[in-house]
Amino acid sequence: MDLRQLRHFIAVAELGNFSRAAERVCLTQPALTRSIKTLEDDIDARLFDRRSNGVELTPAGGALLEHARLMVNEHERAQQRIALAKRGLGEELVVALCPFQAEMGVRPIIAAFTRENPDISMRVVEGHVAETVPALMERKVDVVFTTVPPTTMVEKLVYERIRSTPCSIYAASDHPLARRSGLTPSELSRWAWATLDQKHALDALRSYFATGNSGMPAAGIRSGCVSFLREMVVKEGMLGVLPDAIMAKAGAVALHVERPPRPLRGGLLFRADAEIKQSAERFADKLRKHLIRQDAEDRLMPSSMNGSAPAAGASPRPPQAN
Repeated sequence: MDLRQLRHFIAVAELGNFSRAAERVCLTQPALTRSIKTLEDDIDARLFDRRSNGVELTPAGGALLEHARLMVNEHERAQQRIALAKRGLGEELVVALCPFQAEMGVRPIIAAFTRENPDISMRVVEGHVAETVPALMERKVDVVFTTVPPTTMVEKLVYERIRSTPCSIYAASDHPLARRSGLTPSELSRWAWATLDQKHALDALRSYFATGNSGMPAAGIRSGCVSFLREMVVKEGMLGVLPDAIMAKAGAVALHVERPPRPLRGGLLFRADAEIKQSAERFADKLRKHLIRQDAEDRLMPSSMNGSAPAAGASPRPPQAN
């Protein structure tokens, strides 16, 4: 199969429309149609069914799509490896970080790794688990460091938990709830919330407010941007569940609630059906050692230095199990 034809096929499959796909691959629509017809003749199968609003994949097309993406991605990675070799470098390592982990002390680890391994070309991409897991499965990235294990394609992934990050419900220091203790889900639901726009975060929030049949908050915003959520809490008077490590110097207050939210579980994701690159394993080992040491130091640090100070008149929260 011709790689150009596979790229044309992927474009039509992703856009569901020949005219838009033709624009993406810089062809006329008749030329794109001929390319797809040639590919169908080569594999002796129809790839698309025509619909009034576009096209959709046939069973044969669906079977081809995953392999087509892998072949195109492998070809691009091979070209990148050749380009690196010409410059005297080794393999390229692509690491995907979820936005929360990117904000929690990972940057110095990456910087140290690149200094210690000057022969490795490292590329870092950022995205939530719904974006990074498909990229891992399509071999666009080599390892994912994320805050939650995936809820799909579990049988094709290896998940290694290496960090547990405490979270709190935060509010601005002048918020009416900032000096209260023993807050119930029912009381919290009366205020506007800033929530991570991801299924796992929304599910966790629903589970939290299901206690006592308090109902979900009536108002709020959702966003995938961590810094935006932090600003909505600190400057716009909303409430939000955020990692203590991210909010430590934000000037917000960790509310003293009847039931604290669960900690975030951070871990590494690898493909189960592919050999792990040596560079990926070296990076993962450095990450493990650093985070184990960092977590041990954080546990020894006084609470007044590690996160927001307790609200006045409230007793410290008991430690949460990992």
